[in-house]
Amino acid sequence: MGWKILIVDDDEPLLETLENHILSLGDFEVDTAPNCQLALKKILKTKYDLLITDLFIGKDNGYQLLELIEKTRIKFPIIVMTGFFKESLDFVSEVDISSQIVQIIEKPFELLPFTNAIFKALK
Repeated sequence: MGWKILIVDDDEPLLETLENHILSLGDFEVDTAPNCQLALKKILKTKYDLLITDLFIGKDNGYQLLELIEKTRIKFPIIVMTGFFKESLDFVSEVDISSQIVQIIEKPFELLPFTNAIFKALK
């Protein structure tokens, strides 16, 4: 298999759309998680090449997920999706894990810039 990507978002239709899109690009394996707890379990169990996560995941907080990942010291690039772009920029600049965040994508977004962000992150 090729690149392993984990997508975290509570929006099931969006998760399905992004998963299908990434799989259509070629040599990718995609896992999804609708909440932070499941995402963290998967991260601790599987070696991912890229994490794509929302910052507001239902009752969960993507910020907490990033802080938990920081504590694990697991390193992989991260693409953040958010409908709250400015607030996300403020947060990202304050966390130690910010060096792993390769791009912040504002929702809603088109698939072409999303695709470009994936390939840029995996370079």
